[in-house]
Formats: sequence, C-alpha cells, structure tokens
Amino acid sequence: MEQSQPQKKTNTKYIALLLAFVSIFPLIFGGYPFFKQVALDTMGVETTGQVSELLGSETRSPVVHFTTADGQEIEFKSYYATNFLTFSAGQDVEIRYLPVYPQIAEVTLLGRLHYLSNLGATCLGVILLLAGLVALMNKPMVLDLSKRNKT
Repeated sequence: MEQSQPQKKTNTKYIALLLAFVSIFPLIFGGYPFFKQVALDTMGVETTGQVSELLGSETRSPVVHFTTADGQEIEFKSYYATNFLTFSAGQDVEIRYLPVYPQIAEVTLLGRLHYLSNLGATCLGVILLLAGLVALMNKPMVLDLSKRNKT
C-alpha cells in the first residue's frame, strides 16, 4: 500500500502540469483577441478604413489601410478570417484603433462577431489553469452529493 501512494501523487502532478500547460493555448488564442477587442471598444477611436486586399484562399482576412486622427497612414491585417462575410478591394469598412498605438486596430464588425467565441476560449483556459493549480496543491476536492435536498 505504501508504494501506490507516491505513484498516485506523481500521476496527479503530471495531470496538473498537463492541465496548466494545455490552458496556455485557449488563453492565448482566445484571451488575446478578447482583451484586444475590449480595449478597442473601451479606448479605441472609430474611423473608416479601406480594404486594400484580401489574404487567404477559402477564408479571407482583409488588409485595411486608414489614416489616424493625426494624419498617420496605417495598414493592418485583420486578426479574423471569414468565409461568410465578403469584402472586396476598395470597400470602406468601419474600424477601431488605439490612438496610443494605431497598429492595434480591427474591423469593428469582425471583432464583435467573435466576442463570444473568444470569451468562451478565455473561460476554458482559466478553468483548465485553475484545475491544474488546484491539483498541484495536492488538496483533495470532494463533491458530496449525498446531502441533496429531497423535496
């Protein structure tokens, strides 16, 4: 019996480290665009940009250029690619950018369409990270369902 106890702790640590490591991916790929869009919606300046080209074959990501309020010409590639919204070269689109760093910009419609998926990925990453951290603490978690209210 004494031999199985250290093995169980080692397995728990590996699972905890795996959960913490796996949580990085949803946090990066969901958290970055989510917080970027929140920053653009709260502190960004709205303006009109023009699509200069579309990148990609099946899903297309627009490349947009615009002029900031202080006259600086900026060109950016949208973080989001889509196959259900079509853009064409020369089309005017509403964008938001951060005045302190205008290279952080996004097509307003694309950013708002992906709010929920980015929020979901961020929440999944946080849940996985917390599960890994709780498992690393080596404290057993017990869900006692026998004390349910019987009505």
